[in-house]
Amino acid sequence: LGKIGKFYEIAEPLQAHYKGLRELPKNNIWSYHEIPWYRCQRLKEEDIRRDTDEINFRREYNAEFIDEGISFFPFELIYPRATVKTCHNAYTSENIILMGIDFAKKEDETAIVVFEKKGRKFRQIFAVTLAGMPYNEQERVIIGLDKAFNPNYIKVDQTGPGETMYDNLMAKLGGSKVWGYMLTNELKERMMMNLRILFERDLIEIFSEELPIGAKQINQLHGIERISTESGLHSRYSGKETGKDDMAIACAICLHEEQKEDAQPFIQFVGDSVRDKIQERDM
Repeated sequence: LGKIGKFYEIAEPLQAHYKGLRELPKNNIWSYHEIPWYRCQRLKEEDIRRDTDEINFRREYNAEFIDEGISFFPFELIYPRATVKTCHNAYTSENIILMGIDFAKKEDETAIVVFEKKGRKFRQIFAVTLAGMPYNEQERVIIGLDKAFNPNYIKVDQTGPGETMYDNLMAKLGGSKVWGYMLTNELKERMMMNLRILFERDLIEIFSEELPIGAKQINQLHGIERISTESGLHSRYSGKETGKDDMAIACAICLHEEQKEDAQPFIQFVGDSVRDKIQERDM
């Protein structure tokens, strides 16, 4: 329920009348019915909030129209989690290691992030951006990082140029390690909402702004805004000020679905005739 689109144009004046704020528009042909979550006796707030962030809770369950153009990751949400002051060049751990990659498109940068998962929490251990680097050289960098960090999973944006990179990496590193995501608006929305939930619930630690790569990442996270699509059914997420969102997307890809207690990544394979359905993989 963003403040944009035909539904908002129709429903907002009716909602204002429903709340006693103004008169009904002339020649109105619509009826308005509002049923927030607390009018459904079977619903419990703690159950609803378990799988949604604050913005979606207000939008989906409180019947609120949310302002567009505000930062999806405000500084007050980011800074308490930006505590990691060491970016490792190599790392070994008995815990799960996850790598997320958002490949460059045109003027963007390829962003690579690595997180360690300990229990239900995620701690960042590495990040880098690659600007103006040919894809064959990026491939060599990623293979080198695989040796340095030995991640359990390498999750990549399979959209556009990522499709070829995904195929190449899967052939060299194995299909059990390399996972590809086609970033539709719907999937990107789920990824971003999941990342915000991790911030809200203190389940993530990222690089401090004392590190240059940390400051860059913080700025990109804060620059993410959510804009409703024309249909109003989904939202788009992109960098509003600098136009850069690569590191934020890489984090969202890396940690998508990983907060599940059963720790089973949920991936949709594309371009693979054998694994072309949504699957679950035991770790």
